[in-house]
Amino acid sequence: MLDKVEIYLYDKRMESAKVQELFIKCEKMIPNTQTLILKTKLESVADSAYPIIACTKLRKPTVTVLLALLLGWCGGDYFYLGDISAGIRQVVLLVLTLGIQIGLPLLILSFPNLSFLLFLIFLGPVLWLIIAIQWLVSLCRAASRTKAKNFNELMRYL
Repeated sequence: MLDKVEIYLYDKRMESAKVQELFIKCEKMIPNTQTLILKTKLESVADSAYPIIACTKLRKPTVTVLLALLLGWCGGDYFYLGDISAGIRQVVLLVLTLGIQIGLPLLILSFPNLSFLLFLIFLGPVLWLIIAIQWLVSLCRAASRTKAKNFNELMRYL
């Protein structure tokens, strides 16, 4: 008989006050289109999941936007969101661009017989343009990427 009581306690649905508390905490941190899904999932989850969901670390969209604004050119916002491969891609592109812009002219001045590489100097502005476009796209999508990441993080536990 005791086993059935314990199972019943673990199968008990989350109280409406806890659902409301979690929903208010998470509402601004997820996409607006996903709020109804979150509320439905929270209402159907077991009460034992409350501490896990309450302690889930959600990233702040404002922080991501600031990082995209200040460090977006080197992938700071991607590293903050845990997208390491995209952050490394940004850093590699930046290093490659700086290498072409700074290193190549010095190399050609030092070794005149490498003047056939002169056309690569024009690749530098193209790479700077790519960095600028990626920075702008990253800045425009920073808040939505953060909210989507938060929603996916919450869905792991629901």
